[in-house]
Amino acid sequence: MLSRINSSFVRLITALAIVSAVFAASTTAAATPIELAMRAELEDLRLEAPDDGGAGAETGARNVTRSKAFLRSLLVPGWGQHYAGNKKRSKLFLGVEAAIWTSFIVFKARETLRTDEFEEFAGAYAGVDPAGKDEEYYRILTIFNSSDEYNTSVRADARAIYGTAASEAKTRYIAENSYAGDREYRWKSNDRRLDYRIIRNDARDSGQRADFSLVAAVLNHAISAVEAARSTGRMRTLQNAVGHIEVIPPAAHEAPRLRFAWRTSF
Repeated sequence: MLSRINSSFVRLITALAIVSAVFAASTTAAATPIELAMRAELEDLRLEAPDDGGAGAETGARNVTRSKAFLRSLLVPGWGQHYAGNKKRSKLFLGVEAAIWTSFIVFKARETLRTDEFEEFAGAYAGVDPAGKDEEYYRILTIFNSSDEYNTSVRADARAIYGTAASEAKTRYIAENSYAGDREYRWKSNDRRLDYRIIRNDARDSGQRADFSLVAAVLNHAISAVEAARSTGRMRTLQNAVGHIEVIPPAAHEAPRLRFAWRTSF
């Protein structure tokens, strides 16, 4: 960068010397060889200006917009940061996203394995037929040692709700909530029921962690999108504050001249 600046400066001084020589000589309507040489020299300087962080850099900054950065990171965390030139934060958000989805896959796989395990365990030690059994049924298995114990609690609930007197509503409640037929079960021991509870709770916890991973993924997308938009805005502010210098060659049939323009936007 310094060598480029020094080279441009030397060439600029050369151009100024040429201007002085031209002003000292008589001018004509037609361009002299000296004027043509000066125009070529100034054109070269103008073309080199963007490389030194001038107009070309500003044009690039205008193309990097907050909305584009926001939408990119909303779709893929870290993409907006990469688009804005912040490679470190891009890797950070992308790494978090990869960790979240890895966790989701692991927890979901564990939930599936442990669910199969507790269903097989209930069949082996409580005589449960898994066909047509819902989540509530498997929850009840963790509490009562047998379907008889559970049915006793159902009748107690019916008395608490409908009183001790017989009634059609009470009878219907007991019939609808009691376990009979293929829903009957009995644990071989209380210890087996407790072992079953541990396996089922592990499956439930793994499923909840998988759900939390999805929530974390949504948050990571949102945070990355907002951060990408903010960092893009800061980058553009810094770039625009620097401004740039334009070196504009004279038009045809004009006296040789130099014009330096300092432009900055906020």
